[in-house]
Amino acid sequence: MAVLAVTALYVMIFVWVSWSYLRRRDPLLRNVMWIFAVMALLFVLGVVRVLVEEPPRAVAAAASALLLAQPLLTLRLVSRLRSVPRRLQAAALTGWALSAVPVVAWPQPPPPPVIWLTVIVFFSVELVAAWLLGVEARRRGGAARVRLGFASAGTALFGVTLLIAGGGVAVAVWSRSMAVISGLLYVLAFVPPRRLRQNWSREAANTVLRQLLAISADEPATRTWQSYCRGAWEMFGADAVVVLLPAAADTVHAVTSCGLPVPEHEYHQRDVDEVLAATATIDALAAAAGTPRVAVTLAQAGKTRFVTAAPVPTAEGRGAVVLLSRYRRLFADDDVALLTELGEQAATLAQRATILAQRATALAEQRRLAVIVESSHDAIIGKTLDGVITSWNSGAERLYGYGRDEVLDRPSAMLFPPGQEQTEAQLMECIARGERIEQYEVLRRRKDGTVITVALTLSPITGPDGQITGVAAISRDISERQRAEAMFRGLLEAAPDAIIGVTRDGAITLINAQTERMFGYQRDELIGQSIEVLVPERVRAHHPQQRDSYFADPQPRQLAAGQDLAAVRKDGSEFPVEISLSALETDQGVIVSAAIRDVTERLHAQSERERLIAQAERDAGERRLQHARRLESLGQLAGGVAHDFNNILAVIANYSELLLENLDTPTVSAEDLAGARNDIGQIAGPPNAPPG
Repeated sequence: MAVLAVTALYVMIFVWVSWSYLRRRDPLLRNVMWIFAVMALLFVLGVVRVLVEEPPRAVAAAASALLLAQPLLTLRLVSRLRSVPRRLQAAALTGWALSAVPVVAWPQPPPPPVIWLTVIVFFSVELVAAWLLGVEARRRGGAARVRLGFASAGTALFGVTLLIAGGGVAVAVWSRSMAVISGLLYVLAFVPPRRLRQNWSREAANTVLRQLLAISADEPATRTWQSYCRGAWEMFGADAVVVLLPAAADTVHAVTSCGLPVPEHEYHQRDVDEVLAATATIDALAAAAGTPRVAVTLAQAGKTRFVTAAPVPTAEGRGAVVLLSRYRRLFADDDVALLTELGEQAATLAQRATILAQRATALAEQRRLAVIVESSHDAIIGKTLDGVITSWNSGAERLYGYGRDEVLDRPSAMLFPPGQEQTEAQLMECIARGERIEQYEVLRRRKDGTVITVALTLSPITGPDGQITGVAAISRDISERQRAEAMFRGLLEAAPDAIIGVTRDGAITLINAQTERMFGYQRDELIGQSIEVLVPERVRAHHPQQRDSYFADPQPRQLAAGQDLAAVRKDGSEFPVEISLSALETDQGVIVSAAIRDVTERLHAQSERERLIAQAERDAGERRLQHARRLESLGQLAGGVAHDFNNILAVIANYSELLLENLDTPTVSAEDLAGARNDIGQIAGPPNAPPG
């Protein structure tokens, strides 16, 4: 009966583990179930002996052989939890085979040497398995560490129990006591009470929590998550741990990790939800359909296989702490569940750090703004809704001439010239309604009594509850600007050309008096209209494209009258113009200034000048033609005279040759001389004859 009582513990563990396996289908629980199945055979054999009779030799031998496999099965379980040399597993398998064969094959109880060899092999393998379980327990934390420690102690004690079981009646009591203690240790390891498991986990969690609380409040939130990640790494004994937290646009990213570099990849929230939906450890390398993508990605990054995730609730949404291991984890359920609670506390502490950092940033921003306000050239004044001045910067001192001590806690009406009280009351009513006043021109009185014009900007000041508690007033002296604007307006109105300001969309924002005279429009008729109303109808459709082209590169440009430019008046008449374009950057964007000049008179004068030049050229051509004709007539006359003169010279030459022939003899007769004289007279003509 004592044996039945002892072995009933193992049966209870076997039943519990079997039920857990059927419920969760965890491969580790299947290995544990086989360990206690062979141990439960002792209970079955005891029941058979009590209720029936001694079982057959073959049945008892088979049960003994299976019982001898208990250390081998335990070693196989350990190999699922950590690395176990293959040679060691092969040696254990060989030892079991060598010890089980004699037990089964021997017809009678084996001789003592065989029994002792069997016991030594059993004890040796059991002791190695117990030692490896103890080593794994030291790597873990929380409830897993305690439960693996109990499993290691129970395994070792069970080996000792079998070692001394054959020592006789005196030792049998010790053997049974050790079997009971071993069974109780196994119960604490595999079937501990829930509260006890939670206490073991909480002790480790408290250590992590103390580490989190030890972080200074001014440390960044990342430091808190790093401490949480390291605590989870040490408590769970994982190969790597990654903390995923919500980011913008429904995404999740890794904020820290242990055991591998921080992954830079971002995941969608639904991908993380798939990992958290898994009820058991995920085998990321099993290539099963539906394996979460996050599990596969992180397992590959950490060169691991098994993935366990626990939710981490934060103010921004649900994150996850992901545990990555090369081997499966036993007794990790309570520790993993506690990681969620720790994650929530870490999120609170991280949020505290974030809030403190935000407050520090806000304080630094307030100080920076205070410096900016104090160094501003504008007068910046804070006052209550009743008009009592509460703050006064150095710009206000320079503008109004009052020192800070002279105006604090005094009514702001001291700055109003007579007649401004009603205007100020209306402005304060607008502020009380939550409105903002921008660049409102009002009169203000300085300490010396002079009245200046300021551009006033008023903004409501709200308290933490959103209620309006005061008003911030920014004043800038615009007296010089008004004088400059008046000068600019005078120059603009006195310009001889029509000047038009146009925005990017073609709206007219500025014209001068010459524009009114040139186009025939009144000022209020053109302001706000499209510039296309001044463009002739025949080119109006293409003008917006040309305008956009200029706004794309607004460089000064001259459009001359030679380009056949024309504008149209209010009455529809067209006139030629030349246009100069330039761009001006303003607070309303780019405004293009077009200087337009009517060149009608210039073109008329140019046409008249061209006509006169053409007439002069025609007159000069006629004179040149007449002169050429006179020269031609003179040439013909000179040709006739020259012909007649050549005939006379020919006669003279002929007579001269005849005389030379007659006189070219050695002796010249008187008759020849008389003939020569007669010929010379013929050549010279009769005496006193008129020239012919």
